[in-house]
Amino acid sequence: MRMPLADPFTHTAGFGGLMAVVAALIAAAGVLITVQQRAHTGRKDQWWARFTWVVDHSAGDLGITLTASMLDQLTATARRLHDEDLIAFAERYTRHVYAELPTHSPTARHQAHNGPEDEGGSR
Repeated sequence: MRMPLADPFTHTAGFGGLMAVVAALIAAAGVLITVQQRAHTGRKDQWWARFTWVVDHSAGDLGITLTASMLDQLTATARRLHDEDLIAFAERYTRHVYAELPTHSPTARHQAHNGPEDEGGSR
């Protein structure tokens, strides 16, 4: 004697179509995750290229004020990328640059961030 099927829907064409849609959604999610990971990696690679450029040119080409300003921007970008290593590198190098300032007063830090022309003065 044959046993009746517990759930006849699992043996229909409709169920097969539903499973095909589920498989397509899983595949699409995998592609989306891969695209997002590649984009994030691309942004990190761009960050490293910019950071390296600033470090290479900070020795005299840019000057301390512009170097500090660029490093502040790179630190903010690293935070947006949520990458602890990038944040640490940017913050440590920024501290190194600030240590090179002639004075550690708040005015010197403000000038390093904004430049003297932002304070209403002229050169």
